Amino acid sequence: MAADKQMNTGGMKHLHAGSKIRRGTYRGEPALYGGSGTTVFLSAVIDWLIAGEPEDKRPDLPGPEDTFTVVAATAAGVFEYIDSLRPIFLGDIPWAIGSGAEYAFGAMDAGACARRAVEIACGRDCSSGMGIDVLTLKRKT
Repeated sequence: MAADKQMNTGGMKHLHAGSKIRRGTYRGEPALYGGSGTTVFLSAVIDWLIAGEPEDKRPDLPGPEDTFTVVAATAAGVFEYIDSLRPIFLGDIPWAIGSGAEYAFGAMDAGACARRAVEIACGRDCSSGMGIDVLTLKRKT
């Protein structure tokens, strides 16, 4: 999984970079998480998923003015959460989210790896940049 590190508020670029991906577990299996959108909701949803989705600790979800997308990549495939705590199973396919997603999809369709796809997106999308993080899913042997 790869992600740029640029953080934005509205049309304003933050002066410091931040990581948008992290390691954890998803339903007991090793997983990588990525997110785009309102940061406070991303963190709350990812923390809740890693904790095993406890019913008594369900995070508050945003109103219509705030949105988020979280993806959990596992050995079984990619699960996507869009402004909801209900997953959409996407299967075992390359996936992209965020403002640079269209560029990243095109790059991956042309054969680029995740890192290169994010590099290409950063070169075209004004809301993407400030470095790239890459994590590899450790599969059970």
